[in-house]
Amino acid sequence: MKTAHPSNLEFQVLSILWASTGSTVHEVWNQLPDGKPRAYTTVLAVLQKLEQKGHVRKKYQ
Repeated sequence: MKTAHPSNLEFQVLSILWASTGSTVHEVWNQLPDGKPRAYTTVLAVLQKLEQKGHVRKKYQ
């Protein structure tokens, strides 16, 4: 069975989350280390995909 490896952007997002106790989409978006301009919705989509893969989960307040 082939194991899917995270993309570069997914890895950046995961790294931000691992270094914190939890972050909002906006906080992750502001902390992306590569400095590339990305839309908020792009980061939201990455987080949704990571949730589908079981790597992250939402926390409702």
